[in-house]
Amino acid sequence: MWYPDTYFQLVHSLLYSEEEQSVQFLPNGFVELIQKVRLVTPCTPNVHLFPFDVVQCSLQMSSFGNPIQNVNYSWDSERTPGGVFVDPKNNDADHLGFDILPTGHVAFNCEYGPDTFSCFTATISLKRYYSAYVLQIYVPAFLLVILSWLTFWVNIQATPARASLSVTTVLSMLTLTSRSSAENQKHVSGKVTALDVYIYVCFIFVILAMLEFSLSDFAASHAAKRNKQTHHTLLVNNSSNHQHKTTPRTSSTHWIRSLVTDGENVNKVARVVLPIAFSVFNAIYWAVLTVGVARQTHHEITHIVA
Repeated sequence: MWYPDTYFQLVHSLLYSEEEQSVQFLPNGFVELIQKVRLVTPCTPNVHLFPFDVVQCSLQMSSFGNPIQNVNYSWDSERTPGGVFVDPKNNDADHLGFDILPTGHVAFNCEYGPDTFSCFTATISLKRYYSAYVLQIYVPAFLLVILSWLTFWVNIQATPARASLSVTTVLSMLTLTSRSSAENQKHVSGKVTALDVYIYVCFIFVILAMLEFSLSDFAASHAAKRNKQTHHTLLVNNSSNHQHKTTPRTSSTHWIRSLVTDGENVNKVARVVLPIAFSVFNAIYWAVLTVGVARQTHHEITHIVA
């Protein structure tokens, strides 16, 4: 008995089972062949929105050697109204961290050389569960950035405590970055994702907090040394009864000099600048991500309806 030479395109592996098939001769003269096929098909994630993306798994089929005049594929809409049926009780998507969205299908013609072949594509959309990423990566990264700001309020003379806090937050953030890179490599093959952007920006803010600690500690040490020299000069001037006139400095010059030479002033500026900058980044990041997810959802609905 001859049957169509169905060809599955772009699949990684394919297995036909001769034991799991059946042939039925219908009263209207049609012959129905049912055969189970196991295959691994590629899925395409939306890299820029990971882990808030929708993964597209496409299954494209066509005839291998028979043009459209001999073999014409079509969807059996009477048996399966949606074209593609996925049993929610008999799939592993939930265990793999995905939620199955409504499926779509389309039939079209493919041209290979001088002949035209009948083709059709089934599309299965998988919505990734992102709650684990939020709780295990996003929230810890956010809290580590806030924790790094505690060095701005610790006594500037407590250098060991501030140094320990800065180093601890940097090492913790580095561990979290390594974990994010492992998830990236496993799901999107090492491409830059929205998760990577957030993690590395948080890492930059933690590094800036550590650099601020170094700058403020250096400024405090320099100020203490300068005050000691000034006190010694005043004692010498008082003993010799000499009075020197000093040229007055402008307020702006005095403020800048006080900022870069006084560690406490550096801390005061950092208490305002870094939190505001991090808040602006979060507002822009989540706004852009929300717009991207909304566009992705609209595109999925439009694609399914079409």
